[in-house]
Amino acid sequence: MNRKFLLIFLVLLTKTSNSENFLKLSCENIENNSTHLFKIYKTYKVVNILPNNYQFDYQIEYEDKEKVIAYFYQKKFKKIKKFTLTFNLVENVLYDEMHEGFQKEKLTLIDQKIYKCRNI
Repeated sequence: MNRKFLLIFLVLLTKTSNSENFLKLSCENIENNSTHLFKIYKTYKVVNILPNNYQFDYQIEYEDKEKVIAYFYQKKFKKIKKFTLTFNLVENVLYDEMHEGFQKEKLTLIDQKIYKCRNI
């Protein structure tokens, strides 16, 4: 009986601590009003949830109380794409950039989107 209680307690404790370790944002594209959801897991990753519920995981490169920068690379047929998210947590603005090229050191900015965010 004590083991069962301990196991339930540990599971609940883990769920509670994990739920407090991320920030959830709803961000709206200022050009086309599409909405993306983001979960920022402190010191770990950012999950971008698209309107069709498809998800992308980004690795956090930098974070502090005011800013989070996260990225991921996509490689296809020798072409490299780098997707970067820069969250300004003070102004609740997200900058979403895509760079493209054939070498990581020589990528060119191809697309940039700006989102207005709010905590949910």
